[in-house]
This record gives sequence, structure tokens and C-alpha cells, in this order.
Amino acid sequence: MRDADVILGGQSWRIKFVNRKELPSSKHMGICDWNQKTILIYKRLPLELLLDTLIHECRHAQHRVMFEAEEFIDSTSTEIAKSILQTGIITDG
Repeated sequence: MRDADVILGGQSWRIKFVNRKELPSSKHMGICDWNQKTILIYKRLPLELLLDTLIHECRHAQHRVMFEAEEFIDSTSTEIAKSILQTGIITDG
């Protein structure tokens, strides 16, 4: 896994995989920082949770108004992550 510069919602973003201490609190697995156009993801998550968190934060970056729909983003990001893993195109190991 490596940091990446990506386009989300028509804007340039930086995705960074970080240690726990680089996140605002121990309960965060990832954050979307609109001011810095940066997504931080805790790098030691199990694959399914890492993918789920990455999708979740990318969706926040794409649609700033969706910060108000946290429950919707949570459930649909998990569904997408599980669907991707079930296809076998991404494996753990």
C-alpha cells in the first residue's frame, strides 16, 4: 500500500496511510480533511476494514454535503468493500 494523489469530486486529493498517532483520536480509522484535501487512513487495519474506510473517506471527499449522511455512508461503504472482496480481485496476502 502506498500514498497516492487522486482526483475525487473533480479535485486533487492526497491519500496517506498513517500511524494511529497521526489521526485526531483513537476511535478514528480514517479522516477526510477538506481544508488540506487529504485523506488519512490508519495503515494497520485488516484488509476489509481498510477498504471500507478508504471508500468511506473517498465518498466524503467526493460529496462534502454527505458529511450529514454519516449512517448512509457507513452502511453503503461497507457493502461496497464486501462486494469488492467477494469478487476476489483483491486478496489479503
